Amino acid sequence: MKKNKVFSLAIAFLMLFNIAAPAIASADSEESYESNSLMEEYQNKLPQLSESKMLEGATVLEENKVKDVPLMKAYQEDLQTLAEDRAFDLPPAAQKYNPDTIYDLDSIAPRIKLLGLTGIFIHRCSTELIYKVQAAHSKAAGEVAIAIITALNPFASVDDIEAASERISTAMDELVQMPDLTADDFATIYLKKVFNKDVREARKLLNNYYRDDLSEVGVKGKREFVRSSLSKEINDVYKKGNSQIQVKNLIELDARLKSACQSALLERDVYASPKWLSGTIDKEIRDIRNIKNKTSRYLTADERNAFENELRKANDVRRAKDVSYSRAAEGVYILRDYVNELRAKHPQEFESVLALREGEAISWREFNVQSEMPDPARISKIIWLNSPSFDFLPDGFKPSDNEEIIVGYGNEENKLQYGSYETYTYNRDRLRASEEVVAPDFGDEEDTDNSTVSGGYLIFNFN
Repeated sequence: MKKNKVFSLAIAFLMLFNIAAPAIASADSEESYESNSLMEEYQNKLPQLSESKMLEGATVLEENKVKDVPLMKAYQEDLQTLAEDRAFDLPPAAQKYNPDTIYDLDSIAPRIKLLGLTGIFIHRCSTELIYKVQAAHSKAAGEVAIAIITALNPFASVDDIEAASERISTAMDELVQMPDLTADDFATIYLKKVFNKDVREARKLLNNYYRDDLSEVGVKGKREFVRSSLSKEINDVYKKGNSQIQVKNLIELDARLKSACQSALLERDVYASPKWLSGTIDKEIRDIRNIKNKTSRYLTADERNAFENELRKANDVRRAKDVSYSRAAEGVYILRDYVNELRAKHPQEFESVLALREGEAISWREFNVQSEMPDPARISKIIWLNSPSFDFLPDGFKPSDNEEIIVGYGNEENKLQYGSYETYTYNRDRLRASEEVVAPDFGDEEDTDNSTVSGGYLIFNFN
């Protein structure tokens, strides 16, 4: 089940919480991250809810116990999403929410506070403090593990949890004081880990189609030139990034990777997703075949043959190699028009079989026709592609003037278009600021299991 259909409370309080990273900031500007402690950040950025609000929807048990707290589930799932995006390894205890875990009622508020502090901690370590020395990131990983294990341990007392909150806040103060890399230093293990995570996400695009609801995200439906060019760029970027590399060069490689992916995703989808075809078009054709089966006895032999022929044509269109979204949908609409003609010829029979009132038209179900031109606002919701980790720049970073970043695929001309790092950041910021042209209606299609992609954040809306 998608997260955005689960926690009404969390969605409501998401509107109160928004920590946005600046488009370009300097990681060596200590004023940017020394002004507030972790505790102050929690007080300023997260709503301070009453106990009754925190327990909304939970199962309260006897003896001052509680289980299945929706707000804790929302925090835990967001921490998983955030940690995956920022290349933090979470302990096994955090990998799956257990609704049957029983907690002391009075421990819920401090647990939620500790989870909130941990989310802010991960965000700051992967943005403002991303260019700290490797020892800082190793320390950060250990502190996150301790905090999460404590927050989710049902046997941890309130004193244990509050001590863990103090510990992670103190750890943040200590990390701020640790040395920073410059643009000319070699990239740390953590920086390369973040970069390689982006490479893995980019490679997934090559094996998936694109869907408006982000249940699938990929370039497999694009024209061959786009797919092959992106594959080549990903391989080249990966090869260069996995040698010993300076920080400044790794930043520009990440820009190359994300710009190439962003531009590819914005290209027209010329081939329909097989999942969309099977989940949408096949369903419509099956429904119309059911109408044929119900009304067949009232039709003439010629009409039955013609009906079967129309069904076959719609099915052939759907199963044609590399069929487009619009063409597959058109086949269904043509088939519906034919059924409407038969309904007009046999009004009483169709009314009887289909339970229609006299003169009532067949009520066709609306179905989502996938956009062939992706909406930039939907692309801006792809978490990894718009992660702010490399928005912050290290001391001494000066973007190269070389125009070797892919910013377009020439539309129908099959010609790569290149730009500079500044072109990339301009396009990136425009994408993030884009607003949805039309909020898509995805109908009653089944939920997918890809909640990380489609659901996004409920609480830690840092991007």
